Amino acid sequence: GGIKTTGMNTEMSAGGKAGVLVSQSALLYGLLAKSWTDTSFGKIDGWQFGGGVQVKLPSAPLFVALEYRDGHYDTADLFGVDSRSSQVRLILTYKFVTK
Repeated sequence: GGIKTTGMNTEMSAGGKAGVLVSQSALLYGLLAKSWTDTSFGKIDGWQFGGGVQVKLPSAPLFVALEYRDGHYDTADLFGVDSRSSQVRLILTYKFVTK
């Protein structure tokens, strides 16, 4: 047999995060996002839950975050079962400073 692919064409998500400052430079947060994926098999809707920690680097407008996302996708109509994914992400963000 060959390797099967999902034929993913596009994926979009929209959501938000909320958290608390645990120090002057560290934010601990939770997140929730709705996602939409268009594949060669059809459209798949899902939700992503998770959280992380974001730290501002000293003397620079840079932030580093370590984040975990747990995705739940409604694929029962396409494949007979719902699917799930887990992601660990390392994110580098540059903040444009305006005065």
